[in-house]
Amino acid sequence: MKNTTEAIRSYIQSNKKSIVSQLIELAKIPSITSDATEGAMFGKECAKAILHTEKLFCDAGLDIHTHKDCAYTVGKTKGDDKTIGLFCHADVVTAVEEDWIVTKPFEPIEKDGFLIGRGVEDNKAGIVSAIWALKALQHANLVPKSTLLIYAGSNEECGMSDLEIFTSENSLPDFAIVPDNEYPVCRGEKGILRFWADFKKPFESIISISGGQSLNIVLGSVTCELKYSDKIVEQLNAFCNGKSEYTVTVGDTVTIVAKGRSTHAAYSAESVNALWVLIQALKHCDLPAGDMEILKNAEKLVADPFSKTVGLDTMDSEFKETTCTNGIVETNNRCLTLSFDTRYGTEVNIEEFIKGYTLCLEKMDAGIRITEQDNGYVIPENSSIITAMNDAWYSITGDSRKPNLSYGGTYARHLKNAVSIGTCIPTTPKLNLPFGHGGAHQPDELIDIDGMLKSIEVIAHMILKADEVLHA
Repeated sequence: MKNTTEAIRSYIQSNKKSIVSQLIELAKIPSITSDATEGAMFGKECAKAILHTEKLFCDAGLDIHTHKDCAYTVGKTKGDDKTIGLFCHADVVTAVEEDWIVTKPFEPIEKDGFLIGRGVEDNKAGIVSAIWALKALQHANLVPKSTLLIYAGSNEECGMSDLEIFTSENSLPDFAIVPDNEYPVCRGEKGILRFWADFKKPFESIISISGGQSLNIVLGSVTCELKYSDKIVEQLNAFCNGKSEYTVTVGDTVTIVAKGRSTHAAYSAESVNALWVLIQALKHCDLPAGDMEILKNAEKLVADPFSKTVGLDTMDSEFKETTCTNGIVETNNRCLTLSFDTRYGTEVNIEEFIKGYTLCLEKMDAGIRITEQDNGYVIPENSSIITAMNDAWYSITGDSRKPNLSYGGTYARHLKNAVSIGTCIPTTPKLNLPFGHGGAHQPDELIDIDGMLKSIEVIAHMILKADEVLHA
């Protein structure tokens, strides 16, 4: 075992420059989902990322199959009838360039032991790590008996329809590892419910409210335009003066920008919704009663991420609180529309939760539009495959943490016998960045380079352990 570990580690360390270079080139592609074009189901940039990944698979000597419209690409080894899959994605969430302070989102750079750029962690590191874990095994003459399949999709962040296409056309692997989460090994994920709250009455004095990057990112900035009046200007300036979270601009209309504290929707306990921040200022203005009623109801919906203010907080014995966070705000014909991303445990009666929100919104003179419902899953902690994955983790790190549960959603929920894991085992002190920077889906997304190399080691050993279990 010691010689095996040293051979894998030595190979990965000696190829550090190439690994980082591959990740940088892949992260330069702004693979945000966009309108379909010929040969590019999820937009030209997503297709470009898939074709770039196809080349990486080819250079690794894999047999390749790429979907005709670039929904995904797959690279395979020549093994027996057992299959181990590594599932990653090449698409990324949106990035607001002015929020980034270290580099531009798609101009990745190395800084103080980190690689910084959109997608360097979520999830282009997963693709590069899967390839190099296989290369390390090949170099050490430890190619598994099983066929190893590496999948890269292009719609994970916006519904996972790429995986639906793959699973409709291909048999699922006997076991799957998804390097798109956290270590040591995730044995279950929360369910995801996404819906919109559509208010029926239009604003009178408020012309528009808009903001948000994605449904699964807590609203971090919002812009509100109001009809001009001297009194509104006076009241906003009196409340906002000296507060860094507000910017007021006066012209033919009055514009106020409010900043909150954005996080991934799955991990929203420390978030502050920007619409809530905006409403605190607007409450100090003499607005029409109808406008104030809409704002009061919206405030209840976004005040906390656990739905306590609307009396719909629920608890799961393993997954803990249900979260429900607002990511996008719009006005259509001056009617307010809010998106919500809900993460719930396997014990939660989601139909009752939906019924509760429907009744709540009806009382606010608003309707509900459900756009996605995807239940989570749990694998018993003592199952043979979970034990094997955690053993692989411990053998490399010496860390005795138990298997964990995730509040995020990965491809694992749509595969059979699947776990999700991390892409990095941090080794370097974090950069001095403001709160809300550096994480997945955040400005200045980063990955610890040495931590990623350590993660590649773990992935290689997890592949070997999975192969042992499948052939036991």
